[in-house]
Amino acid sequence: MYLVAFSCRSRLHGLVHIGWAGCITAKPGDLRRHAHDNGYEFHRVETAEGVFIAGESALRTRSNDLFLSPPGEFHEPWPAVNRGATRLHFILFIPDASDDGLMTDVSRRFADTHRVQVNTSVLHALDRIRGKIHDPQPHLRASAVHELLALLHELAAADRASPSAAASNTIDQLVRIMRDNVTRTLRLDDAARRLKINKCHLIRSFTRRMDMPPLRYFVKLKIETACHWLQWSDAPVHRIAERLSFYDESHFSRTFKRVTALWPTEYRRQSPTAVLAPATGKETRLP
Repeated sequence: MYLVAFSCRSRLHGLVHIGWAGCITAKPGDLRRHAHDNGYEFHRVETAEGVFIAGESALRTRSNDLFLSPPGEFHEPWPAVNRGATRLHFILFIPDASDDGLMTDVSRRFADTHRVQVNTSVLHALDRIRGKIHDPQPHLRASAVHELLALLHELAAADRASPSAAASNTIDQLVRIMRDNVTRTLRLDDAARRLKINKCHLIRSFTRRMDMPPLRYFVKLKIETACHWLQWSDAPVHRIAERLSFYDESHFSRTFKRVTALWPTEYRRQSPTAVLAPATGKETRLP
């Protein structure tokens, strides 16, 4: 199990206390059933196949599922056995006493199935919160608290049809296209035609919701995939670059360093779970 974001504590008076936020790479059996006395915890399993244990229920995980574990409820994410390691995202938080009514409404959304399907803008917001809460700058940590509170209010609100609903659905579809084709080259003209939307409008809508243009987000997905392969396979860097459709190893390495601040070889060397090359000299086959 590899912890890529460490515990933290941040609180603004009258708002919410974030006690734990991070992302781990884990295999089946790495995690144990647990509960929190007075904290709520959001969970997301990055791969769709898997099981989430909530109390006495065993729930199949789906893409874009967000789980909420209330105080005192035993829970356990369980990655799919046949998928190897997967990434698990989590945020543990304790609402201020004045927010009891808010959490009652939020919990009602999760009451029947312990989870809700959320769009990519919500998932991106959770990623931003997790990133900001570990920032050394106090104003960014405070921003994470405010953003979490805003997200709780959004989840508490009843679903309403709005003019932005269609745009949100289009962005969700584009992100799915990106994930399904992460090893290929993305052509926004083709994607726009497939989604029956003007290319310029698609770029503006995506950038407004995701805080980055589509191609930059697509590169981010490629680098996340590369991180996983560097950590869990012994494939050489040039093979990973080729598999992810970069021009060459140099282009891949420069892009990787720009996104992660590390060269691919440095990332692999610093990863505590990196796979060692087998004695046979045969490399692990990439997906």
